[in-house]
Amino acid sequence: MIQINSNIFPKVHGAYMVGGSIRDLLLGKSPIDYDIVVMENPKQYAQQVAASMSGRVIELGKPDQILIRVVSKSHHVDISRVNGASIEEDLRNRDVTVNAMAYELSSGKLIDCLGSHRDLANN
Repeated sequence: MIQINSNIFPKVHGAYMVGGSIRDLLLGKSPIDYDIVVMENPKQYAQQVAASMSGRVIELGKPDQILIRVVSKSHHVDISRVNGASIEEDLRNRDVTVNAMAYELSSGKLIDCLGSHRDLANN
């Protein structure tokens, strides 16, 4: 079971926590940082996250590869657009299988189309 601080991450449809953040939470560890991908406007979602944690928004990257970082005293959150037409396509394009999981923030559903959770359990 994944325990997410729901006060920090707005439960917006099309917003997913991904990668190492999910791996760490499944292992019972507190993530050093959080990675979020969104189907819609990353900057708008970042502003919501920043407001919820009294953080500030920093834009990084190139115009075609924008990464929005939200920083506060206690958290560091990277937010970008989903890479592809769906979260499943994004996950299939990730470099490491155990990082190819997503947690849908609006429903609390774990999305694991590549069997990453099983791989994590076997290590």
